Amino acid sequence: MLGGPQADVLNYTAFGRTAEDLAPEIVSMMLGNYDIVRGLAAQWDFDAVFFLQPTVWTGAKRLTPEEALLRDGASAMDGFPVGCDPDWEPILVACYMRLEEAADSLPDMYSLVPIFDDADETVYIDYTGVHLTPFGNGIAAEEMARFIVNSGYLGDLLYEYNQIADTGGPPSIP
Repeated sequence: MLGGPQADVLNYTAFGRTAEDLAPEIVSMMLGNYDIVRGLAAQWDFDAVFFLQPTVWTGAKRLTPEEALLRDGASAMDGFPVGCDPDWEPILVACYMRLEEAADSLPDMYSLVPIFDDADETVYIDYTGVHLTPFGNGIAAEEMARFIVNSGYLGDLLYEYNQIADTGGPPSIP
């Protein structure tokens, strides 16, 4: 029901949990998934890179009026509160704090949280606080590509790409 009363939300607080006591469990599960993917990457010889995406509640972006509405729990489009759940922001922020700490010590995990700190344009688009506008997606894609290239994940592929660009045609296949 647009703009009308919201139904009660059943979430972690209904079970007596807080964001602070649940976040370590969530992050532990996420890092367990990270370990599984890293194990698969080692077994099947591929590289895996993990990105922590920014949200309207993380980073130091000066929010546009539309984004401030989203941050404060409303959507200019439909009047819904944040994800229809007022406890979404605290659990997300508590998890992000821990995930950013973990990212600092994991070479293949990269936090994109600060990428919008200097952006004046609207980058967050809906009540979840995590979905991006096309402009925001462009910035995120560029930063992910920069990380992948600068970290050496492309290896010989980058060399081959440069050969194509330098010669105007594909490299010969041996």
